[in-house]
Amino acid sequence: IKNVRMPLEGFLKGIPNQKHASSFVRLIAAPFVCLIVVYDFDGVCFDAFPKEWLDTLSTHRITSVNLRLENMSGAENNSEIISKKLSEWFVPESLAVSKVLDGSAVVASDFRIDDEGHQRFVLFIDPATDDRRVGRIIQRLCEIEMYKSMSMLGFARVRSMARQMGDVDTELSQIMSDMNDGKLAAEVTLDNLLKVSTELETLSAEASFRLGATEAYEAIVHQRIRVL
Repeated sequence: IKNVRMPLEGFLKGIPNQKHASSFVRLIAAPFVCLIVVYDFDGVCFDAFPKEWLDTLSTHRITSVNLRLENMSGAENNSEIISKKLSEWFVPESLAVSKVLDGSAVVASDFRIDDEGHQRFVLFIDPATDDRRVGRIIQRLCEIEMYKSMSMLGFARVRSMARQMGDVDTELSQIMSDMNDGKLAAEVTLDNLLKVSTELETLSAEASFRLGATEAYEAIVHQRIRVL
């Protein structure tokens, strides 16, 4: 966070480091930890996390955001200035730009992971925007990115079930074939069907928590977007 007109403590008061049952969030304010930024989005500020501390964590990083704050110039060609900066910082093909909170800020990202392993976001702030409102915007953006990424764990769970579902499909095909040929006794066919039913119930039980969480995360993301 750099090149901003307001004191950091003004808008960071409303952005707590968050810890939940399944995830936690850590926020770095660049001016306190990064005295020199040679290139825009160079990721140097993330060195504030000590390697020794990172090595002790028994967790996985779900997402990492490099959020840059910029003041709107107030000039008549402000849109051109913003467009020029966005073309330098992001990939045009996947760039998304939107005004938030009645035009008090403009947020942009291409949702791509850069060479440093972070997703880039930029927030252009209207000079008249209240400090605490800026803090709320930052918090909402962080929440949207976090819960969006957490929701994708459901996709990974479903993809991991693909092989097991393929095995169940093969079993069912074999049972149908045996029933048509009349090769097996009815008791054996019933046992095979009960076995398949048990496998499906087990898969459903194992996936229900993760898919339920995915649905909850989706609702949170949509709610945060509506707020902005």
